[in-house]
Amino acid sequence: MTRSDWSSHNDQYLAKPASLMKLLTATAAWEKLGPKFQFVTSLHYKKEGTHQAAVQLIFNGDPTLTITDLAQLVHHLKQAGINQIIRFDVDDSHYSGHQWGLGQVWNDHGICFAAPVTAIILDHNCVRGNLRPTQMGQPARLFVSDYAGVSFTNQVITRPSSSTCEPLHEVTSNNHFTLSGCISAEKTELPLAFSVVNVHAYLRAILQKMTQLEGVQWDGELHFMSVTSPYTKYVAHVSKPLADLLHHMLKVSDNVIADSLFKQLAWQSDKGVGTYREGAKVVWQVLAIHHIAKRNQVMMDGSGLSREDLIYPETFYKVLQLWLHDPKFHSLIDDLPISGVDGTLRYRHSVLTAQLKGEIHAKTGSMDGVSNLAGYIYRRGKLIPFVLMSNQVADSDESMSAIDRMKDYEQSWLLAGLKHQ
Repeated sequence: MTRSDWSSHNDQYLAKPASLMKLLTATAAWEKLGPKFQFVTSLHYKKEGTHQAAVQLIFNGDPTLTITDLAQLVHHLKQAGINQIIRFDVDDSHYSGHQWGLGQVWNDHGICFAAPVTAIILDHNCVRGNLRPTQMGQPARLFVSDYAGVSFTNQVITRPSSSTCEPLHEVTSNNHFTLSGCISAEKTELPLAFSVVNVHAYLRAILQKMTQLEGVQWDGELHFMSVTSPYTKYVAHVSKPLADLLHHMLKVSDNVIADSLFKQLAWQSDKGVGTYREGAKVVWQVLAIHHIAKRNQVMMDGSGLSREDLIYPETFYKVLQLWLHDPKFHSLIDDLPISGVDGTLRYRHSVLTAQLKGEIHAKTGSMDGVSNLAGYIYRRGKLIPFVLMSNQVADSDESMSAIDRMKDYEQSWLLAGLKHQ
């Protein structure tokens, strides 16, 4: 399915967008939230006596909040002379409903690119480490940073280099990971990136560790609730502005930022309900302002991880035209990856020829059976929008994989675009 000014085929065919969905999320966020929008995470407290206090921690879905950022907020309690917390309330009510978009592949849960998106996000709700082979037949060596609230059982065995090895993982609701399968002896290191599934338990363990390090007594009980009357004394962490967040989201295709913005759009709406369902309604409302109709299209999330997402190539083409012709959206074009230079196009082999390197500004969209590309090509000093969506890409008995064949077609199609009159 293609949509461009040099050829158009099947542009009314509903297709899985994968990460092209982030183009729609970025458009709505830019329109509704504005480039200066920032996420705010705040810690409020009310002293009860000389050294005791009741504490409220209010999360707003900041997808870039780190454990270090939270530790700085907790440290402020010690600076304020507080050494005992008598009640600890946590407000994560800004986002509700499902932690993952409907239609996401269930066994992606527990992997960082599909981390759960709630109002509480710490270090992308992601745990990183690595596996290294040891002696043949022996358990691999597991290294994981010291994350509170996360535990591991390692059953991965080192096998000969000729073996077909695949490490597997399983995560339980208490954030315990069991690793099984095997690792090839020829591997030097296998990076790991796992996401927590129980965010409340993750936060509780992190806060217990932080308060202990600060010498602040606390019984470990959190009250998850909507805080309607925040205490007047507070300290806050403010994220970078939306302009910076979208730049990162589009360059590296960050799913957590995309889905958090999607829910934030919902929470900022008239209904004030931060769900995926309401987020989709807001995005379609914004697109309708610019004469881009919903029709029969399906939008389940803001990242494109859902396999139930179905969007026309023409919709993306109209969005790209909007960015090109409306000065308000011009800066978003600069946020797109550049062929052979940065982001997800830095190493995409279809755009690395001398003719195409640096000439393509585009968003990729990939998952099993899907290979999409949408953006702009420079032709005689002008940016020309294009959309190329390939779904149901399946391997055959040929030596070259289906995705590689698609990339070859993508390259020839783009080169033809450079020459088109």
